Amino acid sequence: MRQMAEAFLRHLAGDRFEDQHPKGLSTYLGKEYFNYLIIVCARAEERCPKTFPGVGTTFSWIFEDPRRDEDLPYDSMLERFRTVRDQVELRMRGWLEQPEVELEMLRDAVSIGNTLGDQEHDPFRRA
Repeated sequence: MRQMAEAFLRHLAGDRFEDQHPKGLSTYLGKEYFNYLIIVCARAEERCPKTFPGVGTTFSWIFEDPRRDEDLPYDSMLERFRTVRDQVELRMRGWLEQPEVELEMLRDAVSIGNTLGDQEHDPFRRA
């Protein structure tokens, strides 16, 4: 799923993201800073640090893992991958075309979480 998100980001946003690729945390600590971190799968959200040094805003855009239930026939599995691919592309396009909408959703989610006292279930997090 990460590869799909990276491919769409490069395709839609162009050269700005050309040299970006996954690296270990030690590569970044105190050396690089990012405006955004986008988490696209539940496994990464569960296993990765909740606060990432040098990141301004963290979005959690959790997409369904198309590999679940691996006993599916090939055609069904392929359809799942295509569905998730299309969802990733739509979300990425929306964010790149109107980033203020995503930021407003983030502010609303954080505001609701603060009111309810439970930010663990917010779809977006501010780092």
